[in-house]
Amino acid sequence: MLGSIIHKILELSNKREVDASTFEEQWEATFVQAEKDYFKNPYNKQFANLKYWLPFYSVKKEITRLRIAKLPATKLNNQVFHTGKHNSYSQAEESINYQFLTGVPDLIEYKKGKVYITDYKTGPIYTCKNGKIKGIKREYEEQLKTYGLIIKKREGIKAENIILSLENVSSGEIEKRTFKEDEYEGHFADLKSRIEVVNRHVDTGTHQALGNPGTPACKNCQFRPICSKYAVWLKTSLENSIDLYMEYADLLQQSGGYCLKTREGSAVMNIPNSVINQVKDCLNEGFFIYNLSQSKNDPKHYYWTRYSALYKA
Repeated sequence: MLGSIIHKILELSNKREVDASTFEEQWEATFVQAEKDYFKNPYNKQFANLKYWLPFYSVKKEITRLRIAKLPATKLNNQVFHTGKHNSYSQAEESINYQFLTGVPDLIEYKKGKVYITDYKTGPIYTCKNGKIKGIKREYEEQLKTYGLIIKKREGIKAENIILSLENVSSGEIEKRTFKEDEYEGHFADLKSRIEVVNRHVDTGTHQALGNPGTPACKNCQFRPICSKYAVWLKTSLENSIDLYMEYADLLQQSGGYCLKTREGSAVMNIPNSVINQVKDCLNEGFFIYNLSQSKNDPKHYYWTRYSALYKA
């Protein structure tokens, strides 16, 4: 949530709609709207003071303020770019497209025949192993390369004139990338191949073969309850998740509703009366519960939400 707020503020700053003098007002307005959206889910009301719960809230807010204070006050000029007709202009949070590719870079700047594309991140941008940085995260590098590919194909700009940057707004770290012509062409061919593979599996009804479960990849997927590979992964995964596999659980009645507890210490609370019969049918076998809210204080404790659903294993 905090990342979305920072992204929104940076988007406004790139459009020069917020500066050091208006930062506090814009930040508060953006935060209040995000808070309203968050509390539309009644189970989120346990985190009543979000500024207290959000990690490093004050620090990240101040870092964002300092970054914006360094920006020039010049108004951005969001024009349609045509090679050779404009020496310099910038655009923020504008969709770019080419054939089957679409992206929304945080900032694109055209300066004297070169294109500078910047994408902001509010969390770590590096992959680390044994305490050592191995490079920027693969998905971020692919994201940058795809932005560059779209611009290259759409505008006919040479690869050497496309400069890509990844900026961690929390730490101030900046990574720059350029790619060669053959690297872009290889990436384009790879993306087309991936789409063809997905379409082929969908057409033949073998889409389960595409499954590569994990929290980052699956947490926003609405098809989790019918994905057999995800179910297998969930049974053995130790990662934090909004879904839970349970077996041989005890059903207890509490003041706020019913509670499920396992011998391993996992618990699901606030289970409504409307699903109790379904829960009772599953008590002596394995079952999955999807779309739970995980406790911030105890990662083994979950709360039933209005989006939760139970399925037999």
